[in-house]
Amino acid sequence: MVDVGIEKEKTDQLIEIVGRESLDAEKEAGAAAEQEKETIALTEGAKAEKAAADEELAEAVPAMEKATEAVNCLEVKAIQELKALGSPPAQCVEVAKAVLILK
Repeated sequence: MVDVGIEKEKTDQLIEIVGRESLDAEKEAGAAAEQEKETIALTEGAKAEKAAADEELAEAVPAMEKATEAVNCLEVKAIQELKALGSPPAQCVEVAKAVLILK
């Protein structure tokens, strides 16, 4: 009988340990579910931002291509004429800066 009593005490202790660990696991599962909700919300926000950025990019690409074509038609003679000006008009300076950026 003594052996049964000892085994029963050991079993009760194990049940108590398992019970505590189960509670801890439930708490962690709840925290993980909350974190999953936050992650999903962040993911959805990132997807929305990406879609908006892709839309803006799609609008900007044709303008960039037109600007590149305009820059490609420049001749060396036109650039030399601009360099010959002592102090070019402000509009010429702005256009030259834009060309520099595009090149």
